Amino acid sequence: MTQTKHTTQIHYRQLQADERGEIQALYEQKKSEHEIARCLHRSPSTISRELKRGTVRQRDANYQYYTRYFADSGQINYQKHRANCHAKSLLSRCWLFFAMLVKALKQRPRIHSVDSFVHAFRQDHPGLRVPQRQPFTAISIAVNSNLRIPICQKNCAATLKSPATITFA
Repeated sequence: MTQTKHTTQIHYRQLQADERGEIQALYEQKKSEHEIARCLHRSPSTISRELKRGTVRQRDANYQYYTRYFADSGQINYQKHRANCHAKSLLSRCWLFFAMLVKALKQRPRIHSVDSFVHAFRQDHPGLRVPQRQPFTAISIAVNSNLRIPICQKNCAATLKSPATITFA
């Protein structure tokens, strides 16, 4: 006996380019959205959104407008929206903060510790974004992004008092 009810949850998967091609072929055969969904084992709402995403308006030889679904257009729109949906990195959001932090920490004699620089930056630039995390977390992000930041090791809870430059290539 076959079971039609499943106890495990099915996770969402993005439509692949070949599935979009199948949607185009079935749609050109005048299949309904529900029939296409049944063939591809997808939700009818997924098929509906994909048809909306990939449908373009074109002109025929008589300059009359018509709409048609193209799998390539759906894939291009998907990739364009997918590229813009990710969160921006901390360095791109707070670039001025990191540029000024590097400059302040390279000054000799050094005027600011990291904590005092963060405080002074927030006072001098109230409208600009400052990393909300702990300052040393922000520095580790900058270090992992190949910025050259000199820091004093005593600020990092080490017993050495000589300045060190953290660089990763």
